[in-house]
Amino acid sequence: MSSYQFFIDNKSAENEALLTYLKEWAAKLNVTANFHVLDKFTSVGTILKEQTEPASAYICVGKQEVFSALLSYAKLLEENAVVGYIPITRNSLAQKLGLKNHKDACKAIAQRKLFEITLHSINQYFMLFDYQLKITDQPAEGSTQFFIDKKLQIKSPTASIKLMNKQFDSMHPSKTLLIEGYEQHELETEAKPILQNLALKNTHIQSSQLQFRLPFTSAQIESSGTIRDPFGTELRKPVMVGLHTKKLRLIVKRGFELTQDQNDKLLSTQES
Repeated sequence: MSSYQFFIDNKSAENEALLTYLKEWAAKLNVTANFHVLDKFTSVGTILKEQTEPASAYICVGKQEVFSALLSYAKLLEENAVVGYIPITRNSLAQKLGLKNHKDACKAIAQRKLFEITLHSINQYFMLFDYQLKITDQPAEGSTQFFIDKKLQIKSPTASIKLMNKQFDSMHPSKTLLIEGYEQHELETEAKPILQNLALKNTHIQSSQLQFRLPFTSAQIESSGTIRDPFGTELRKPVMVGLHTKKLRLIVKRGFELTQDQNDKLLSTQES
């Protein structure tokens, strides 16, 4: 008999009607359902380490952070593991996967349309759509440095970093990842023409807050402050991005294709 491992946040687990629905639905599929209620998202890693054999599918239920947490620990999953998501409320992840609600998601999982995805690493963790890093305890004169593909170095007193996997947007390997850094001071870079072009294109922007996007295949992030992942865990520095990949199979809705972003700009700014 097939086995499904369900990961559900503790708030969603309080919904008895939802749990009853999922258990009855799993029984109709003739699969063994194991439910893991997460008091904290980092406990996903502990659960995966303790599993004795691979599951037929790993299903995340509730908040999209549960899905992100599972993917973060993808190194503990077998190659080409099958991953699904059941939303309780409408959120950005559900929208990206074309899922309206939990019943719609269960139907998609039963139909089992698979889309192979490539996760990129952040130190020993992995990401799919985006991964928000926070810089804390940074001195007033401190800065964060980005070393992109060993060719470009950017310094910034950044407090928030968003890394995005854009593998669905382009066939060019150099555009598989994007980085957004948020800061309120002048950027310093070894690539002067990039900032000169930036100034010409954005003279109308009044805000001192700058957002930049850089395509890259690998990067190194160093900071005078503490770098924390989306779950508040302190990361070892420097943070290495995109050096390792992991393939998984994501369950998506039949007839639905992941949307593409046509933004091919090397560097762009916009108001926060």
